[in-house]
Amino acid sequence: MWAEEVASFPEEAANELETYVYRLIDPRNGETFYVGRGKGNRAEEVARFYVGKAIPEAYRKRGAANPVRYTW
Repeated sequence: MWAEEVASFPEEAANELETYVYRLIDPRNGETFYVGRGKGNRAEEVARFYVGKAIPEAYRKRGAANPVRYTW
């Protein structure tokens, strides 16, 4: 998954929740590597940062799948 593939945080949830907790998971080992508290579309913004910028370019160069998945 790359930044352009990150789904939008559900607008209904963003409108109903004052704040929420989210996490980013490394699918290679199932470990959580980031937990955050957010409001609005903060989870989407953080997911886009990790998926699009903070993951090493080596994964793309090797043609390997991005090792990040997100849940909310």
